[in-house]
Amino acid sequence: MHTRFLKLLYQCLFFCFVVMFTSMAMATSVPNTSSNPRTFLGPSASLSVTKSMSEDSAFSLAGEGGPKIIRLDGTLGWELSYYQRIKATAEFLRENLTYSFFDGRQSAWMNQGAFGVDYQYDFHETVPYNTKLDLAAYVSHAPSRNLGTSSGVYNNQGAPTNYTVVHRVAGSNAAGVSPGVIVTPWEGTSVGLQVNYDSVRYNTINRSSANAKGLGGTVFLNQNIVDDVDLGLSGAVRAPYNDYEANISWGNIPCYSGLWKFKIYGAYTIGKNSLPTTYDIGIGADFLADAFEQVQTTPPPQPMPHYKDMRYKDMKPIYKDQGIVPPVEWEETEATNKDLLKWTSIPAVRIPTVLTVTDGKLNMNLICVAPTLLAAILNQGLIVGPPYSFNVAPNFSGTSLTFALNFPVGCTNGGPVNCNVCASISGSTVTVTNVCDDITMSITASNQCGSVTSNTFTAFT
Repeated sequence: MHTRFLKLLYQCLFFCFVVMFTSMAMATSVPNTSSNPRTFLGPSASLSVTKSMSEDSAFSLAGEGGPKIIRLDGTLGWELSYYQRIKATAEFLRENLTYSFFDGRQSAWMNQGAFGVDYQYDFHETVPYNTKLDLAAYVSHAPSRNLGTSSGVYNNQGAPTNYTVVHRVAGSNAAGVSPGVIVTPWEGTSVGLQVNYDSVRYNTINRSSANAKGLGGTVFLNQNIVDDVDLGLSGAVRAPYNDYEANISWGNIPCYSGLWKFKIYGAYTIGKNSLPTTYDIGIGADFLADAFEQVQTTPPPQPMPHYKDMRYKDMKPIYKDQGIVPPVEWEETEATNKDLLKWTSIPAVRIPTVLTVTDGKLNMNLICVAPTLLAAILNQGLIVGPPYSFNVAPNFSGTSLTFALNFPVGCTNGGPVNCNVCASISGSTVTVTNVCDDITMSITASNQCGSVTSNTFTAFT
């Protein structure tokens, strides 16, 4: 059993390093149209220690660390009565998340603090399936952060454009409640169902509101596979994210007046409304101090002889007569409420990722390029049948050009006439009618940087 567990542990660690090196973010070009990239947080490791303070109270301290994650938890648990218990958890979470902006991706360490309480009513044997009612609630805060600005030039559909990007990440204030029920349909299996209501308000200033508010649900299963080996699965579809987790644990390992549990775990969180998507895999250990202890006991000795009666004065204890050493026995006894310790070791709140979203600001300005004449405009009129049109834009270069017709003093048809009747321009398209025989003209292209006039050419009908 131990060999199989260690082999599985080594395989998972190897997979962790493969994923870590193959999931590095690829560079993106401007403009960056890729969705918010995934962030691999691990491989990580976790450790928790849970110890009783009295017969009906306990505390737990837990930590998790990896290349891109730091999580610290402190939990206090109280058994109010045979049927009721309550716990409270303070959590600090710090993650190095990747965000997507107009000019590419940028990573930043973001912080979040949370506080949660969990109340549970355990019916014990009074209700079938060892039913438990559970009610949890939490509040959290993640501060915003400015990551600086960047600027550059990119080709905006053929027009060079200046851009400036303000890299900002919006923090959040969140709260939620989660009523649920836990049942044990048969020995070795525990199933839970929660209804989640979350209200997350992101502190955005550069984009429209990206708040996440609404109902969701969580389902989790814990299944005993073989002796002391359990499989845990959970899936949550909630307003700010979808979260999926799995773990394999090997528990009830006695050591140093307590019980150890070792586990391999993985998590995948899909963010919504540009909330970062994260995934992680790692190993962990949980220690339940004083969960049990071994007490050395000695069977009671045989009755000693009663010396008041002189008939027994030569009698000796039976053990001494027979040369028998009193046997030593070991007896396992629960020193504290093991069930309370296990329950306290699970935090009352555990938010899978820092609730922060991209809140960038983009400013763009076209770069003005003065107009130039690329090629002379040829005489027009080879198209049979007036009116006819031709486009002069290919003869010029420049940004945001406007075009105008230039006529000589008179037309060549026997004297001065209104040349605007003979030809007109709309945008960059010149239209010639059959009012005049031949028209001499030129084209002027201009923008805010300057202007240029073409050669003189003739249009005839």
